[in-house]
Amino acid sequence: MNTWLNAVVGARCIVPLRVTLLICLALLVQPIAAQEECVPADGEPIVLGAIFPEGNLLTRRDGDAYQGAEAMRQAINACGGVNGHPVEFMYEPANDRDDAAEAAQHLIDAGVPLIVGSGSQAVSEGAREVTEAAGVVFWEMTEALDDAGEWSFSSRPTNEFLGSRTAQIVTALAHPTLGITDGIQSRIALVYEDRPRGQQVASGVLQALGRSDQELTIEYPYSDTLFNAYELAERIRDEDIDILILSMFDEDAENLWYALREANASVGAWIHIGSQGYHHELCERGGNMQGFISVDASGPVNDEYRREAMGELYTQYLRAYLNENGTDPDVEADLSASGVYLLWRYILPFVDGAYIASTIRSTIVTVRWDLTSPNAAGGATGMMSQGGYDVTSGGFVLSDVIVRQQQGSFFCSVWPEEIATCAVGVQPFPTWRERALLEQNPAICTGDGI
Repeated sequence: MNTWLNAVVGARCIVPLRVTLLICLALLVQPIAAQEECVPADGEPIVLGAIFPEGNLLTRRDGDAYQGAEAMRQAINACGGVNGHPVEFMYEPANDRDDAAEAAQHLIDAGVPLIVGSGSQAVSEGAREVTEAAGVVFWEMTEALDDAGEWSFSSRPTNEFLGSRTAQIVTALAHPTLGITDGIQSRIALVYEDRPRGQQVASGVLQALGRSDQELTIEYPYSDTLFNAYELAERIRDEDIDILILSMFDEDAENLWYALREANASVGAWIHIGSQGYHHELCERGGNMQGFISVDASGPVNDEYRREAMGELYTQYLRAYLNENGTDPDVEADLSASGVYLLWRYILPFVDGAYIASTIRSTIVTVRWDLTSPNAAGGATGMMSQGGYDVTSGGFVLSDVIVRQQQGSFFCSVWPEEIATCAVGVQPFPTWRERALLEQNPAICTGDGI
């Protein structure tokens, strides 16, 4: 079972597919023609820095982030590199903030113009502190940067963007499913952890709802742990909430799920922002999860289309990863591979002049990703994302989001429609009475239905 990055998206699959989580790199309105044949790069190498956690038994991500980036680098070089120039990594391992700061300084002293990373929030923060001071570009590939500085950029959606997109999804997908027509206010509850990430998500939700003249019925920030879940569940029931939007740890979502069931509080849509959409333990303990919706930067995509769109580059990536690691890439590997792809596809080929920090940064900040433009700068054909680079907020967004829902035995994608793998569109969230009558497929809890 392979995972891969969703660099380009396309045809909708009419039946659920056995595919794992895939990275939403850049959702293109019009697909780019696949590269039929690869010709290895043979020009002067472009040397970039790389900082990732080192794989060992104690590292949670076990080096997958670097392995994915390295496999994509090899694939790119096998398919022409950057305008004929192969890309080389000067790799420095780092497992914490201090290690990352020291590694970044080593790479800066060696003269690299750009450093890719990171594999963890601590590594990202440590590296960025040094690169910002030195005026060297840091290209974050696995973490969102809501606090990005002048020299730091991320290929992941920001937390605020995830919130904003979720509010738009409520109007575009949830309202029609629930029979809510234009001009009618739905009853929405937003529950989020009152920390920076949750606050940023909530800010995006509130701003986007305000633009569509929607108001929250319940706004419920909480600190640390959702202890009074049952009290909240009763309020959700009594307020007759249509749509429940969550930004919280999965454990807190589980507690709220049990509380809603105990209080017989049914909602029309359960939307969890930033969740992987597959809660293994919750599935085992909580029973049928039919109708769960998650909003994140990853999700299932038609494998046949990926092969058609990316051609030989896709084959080279899988081959390089398998040769180096003896297995197929997982989600963490795909995350960083997607960041390398974006850098290669949309940034480095359009650098005007020498590959130095200032010219690379200039290229990044002049790229504008436009929702409606059929030919955004640098050949990015109608990227479905917001804004571009904003010096004030650091809101550089290349990725969009993927909406997933459990339908039958699968957590499949329902939006954007171009990549959807669900057999049908968004389905209503069953009431507790309806859910009790649904047969629980064991494949859901074992993961075989993913």
